[in-house]
Amino acid sequence: MTIRILSLTFTAATLISCSSNIASSTSVPALSSKTLKQAWGSPKTTKSPAGNPVSIYQNPQNDRERFEIERSSNLLGSPNYPPHIVQMELKNGRYQKTRSVPQLWQTTEALGKKIRWYQVSFRDDQDAPIFRSEDFQLTSSSGVKGYYRVESEGSAKDFENRLKSLSWP
Repeated sequence: MTIRILSLTFTAATLISCSSNIASSTSVPALSSKTLKQAWGSPKTTKSPAGNPVSIYQNPQNDRERFEIERSSNLLGSPNYPPHIVQMELKNGRYQKTRSVPQLWQTTEALGKKIRWYQVSFRDDQDAPIFRSEDFQLTSSSGVKGYYRVESEGSAKDFENRLKSLSWP
């Protein structure tokens, strides 16, 4: 009986001490972009379908330009390889799917880390191309670890520049 109580006490103490570095999604520090804030204004904060906080910068003059930063205490779920992308071509005044194209990871250095990303979609009648990073882990100056994923609507160069503009608030 004494051995079981000691074992439970040790297990509970271990779990409590191990979980002290695990933050909830809301306590994971937000990333920001001073460049986008100056150009487009403060981001709006919403929740992802998984319930994680998402900061969204939106160009007030062009709703096809946006930049989203999702943060979580857990991995968000990235593909092992960038998915094939469906190529679109303008035919008879409308964009139509023409073929599936394989792609390689693109890499950009930001926040002292190499971040891999890929193109999610091509431009069509309604939207600009969309680019997304894989999940990447960062540790704030206060020691809190979090996972982040960014997504941007616009050009590949815009995505790279926006990724490079990320900083701690």
